[in-house]
Amino acid sequence: MWMRFEIPSLSSTGALFPNEVARGAGHADAGGSAVGFGSSRAADAPPVRQRMRRVAVVVLLGLAVAVALFTLVLDQWGGATQLPGFDAVGVGVMAAIGVSLFLVTRSRAAALVPGGGVALLLFLRLVDLSPVKPALRAVRQIHAGMTEADVRSVLEQQFPAGSRFRRALWVGPMRPDGFSIVLDPHDSRYDAAVIQIGFEAERCTGARFLAD
Repeated sequence: MWMRFEIPSLSSTGALFPNEVARGAGHADAGGSAVGFGSSRAADAPPVRQRMRRVAVVVLLGLAVAVALFTLVLDQWGGATQLPGFDAVGVGVMAAIGVSLFLVTRSRAAALVPGGGVALLLFLRLVDLSPVKPALRAVRQIHAGMTEADVRSVLEQQFPAGSRFRRALWVGPMRPDGFSIVLDPHDSRYDAAVIQIGFEAERCTGARFLAD
């Protein structure tokens, strides 16, 4: 008598080993989700170059702001915009930052940086933010051979009554070798800033400005 044995087909394996099939499916799903999650993170994360560009843009913009603030401080303390060549240096630095920004971003908006630097320098040229620049102009206008009356006239032109800055304070009486002038004894930023004017035989020999 012959006995029949049936070999289960692959399609019926699940019926034979339901737990194993379910576990395998779970691993497949987990693997699939893991692969999907990894690809999602890779898609969401910005490229390294993009991060480097952002960092470069932030650094360059911060440098431009620092240069602008440094220019303001120098102009208030020492009248930097009155010095020859200072404007050219300021424009050159801002232009270099603007070109660097353009190379990083390829955006025309990078031109705003040198444009803003030029606008700032023009503003500082036209507006006196401190009594230092009037003092520097007075020193340039005072020359050898002037009388005391001529020197006082120049100083009164630069520090007129009713101006936004206090009138410079004459330190002591006229000495044989000249006299000194304090810009503003009531302001700690300028109470040691002095215009020194030399005299000899009642004629001016020269003038200089000493910052605080």
